[in-house]
Amino acid sequence: MSCNNSGQGLCIAGFVVSLLSLWLGMYFCIASIVAIVLSAVGMHIAQKNGNGCGLGIAGLVIGIVSLAIWIIVLASAASLVLSFLA
Repeated sequence: MSCNNSGQGLCIAGFVVSLLSLWLGMYFCIASIVAIVLSAVGMHIAQKNGNGCGLGIAGLVIGIVSLAIWIIVLASAASLVLSFLA
């Protein structure tokens, strides 16, 4: 039994989680990684079944950008703290 919109639910979930990862603060890494995984798996399933999933691409891009932003913020904060300790 094949569903016509297989994978699109995961794409939507990945998109929503990626948007939330921008504002979750302390839990940024977990939310961004979950968004990336959901979007990638959803896109894979959707493409395998011949469906498109634009929200999966958007979720993947936003998740990666969110993760990169938070890594830069944490690296900057760590550098600032280390400069005060030295």
